Amino acid sequence: MNDRKENQRERYLRGAKKFEQKREHLAQKKRRAASRERGSELDWPDSARGRVVRVVEVLRTEVRVRDGDVERAALVAPSARGAGGLAVGDEVALTGDFDDPTATLRVTERGPRRTALVRRRPGHGAATKVLAVNVDLGLVVLAPRREGLSLGFLERAVAALTAGGIEPRIVVTKVDLQDAVRRAQLDDALAPWTRQGHVVARVSAVTGEGIADLRAALAGRVSVLLGHSGVGKSTLVNALDPAAGQFVGAVRQADGRGRHTTTSARLIPFVAGGGLVDTPGVRQLVPDGVEVAALAAGLPDLAPYLGRCRFQDCTHGLEPGCAVLEAAASDGRVAQALRRLQRLIDSIEAE
Repeated sequence: MNDRKENQRERYLRGAKKFEQKREHLAQKKRRAASRERGSELDWPDSARGRVVRVVEVLRTEVRVRDGDVERAALVAPSARGAGGLAVGDEVALTGDFDDPTATLRVTERGPRRTALVRRRPGHGAATKVLAVNVDLGLVVLAPRREGLSLGFLERAVAALTAGGIEPRIVVTKVDLQDAVRRAQLDDALAPWTRQGHVVARVSAVTGEGIADLRAALAGRVSVLLGHSGVGKSTLVNALDPAAGQFVGAVRQADGRGRHTTTSARLIPFVAGGGLVDTPGVRQLVPDGVEVAALAAGLPDLAPYLGRCRFQDCTHGLEPGCAVLEAAASDGRVAQALRRLQRLIDSIEAE
């Protein structure tokens, strides 16, 4: 009996130590993220030098910028290369005659960023990649496959978008391929997100279902597309605005998955105003600088219990008085969501 109590005590102490280590690790990540953000913006005086335009594509030695209907290449001055570099959506100041097609343009300054979609670089430690900035909406594009929707990707995408100040929207493509039974299954899978208030658009580029409503929701706003390869992002862009002219690849017959057709992020302006940042297919999306609270908020099954724990900074691991742990003991869906949360935390810590 005493041996069993001693073993329980040792397990508790090991768990408590692991919890404290995890808490400190996340606190350090938060401090590093805040430091990177403070140092990421260049000076942007009230009267910026040169002409202010928006970056639509970042290439190896230059960027593509757009002013109205005119798009040009511009070199990047050393002063604008540091502090995180440039990303699609950045507002930049130029020197050079923009209206002279023979003139050499140079980016001299970068403006402040309202929003930013940032992810970790898999296998590169704490290194990050900024996918897009100054966007209003984030469209998480999902396509029904044999194994169902990629809900794990959805959770990560919502966390990354929310952390960057971007409103997430869920878009389910290829619904013309789904019968009534399959559509009901998809609705059931997404029900936790709709109950939480997330907007879900069901679209088909073949039949046009849902396209007009989605186009109206995006009008005059800049959005970014996130999704695995083959979910139909480029096809969706073409359906929303045929003038976009995105290249579309065929789907592999072996597994029903698509091929990469977008090789770099690019802001595609819409004729009616606004535009979309089409990003390359993301195989692994690990958010950066996201606190446990934000990660947990991205899992709808945990939402009813968040904010009810004894400790305000609860990580829903081993803390006493954790409302999420208590709910998981009697609710299988909460327990499953909690396991997904812990896997997501571990994946971030492992990078």
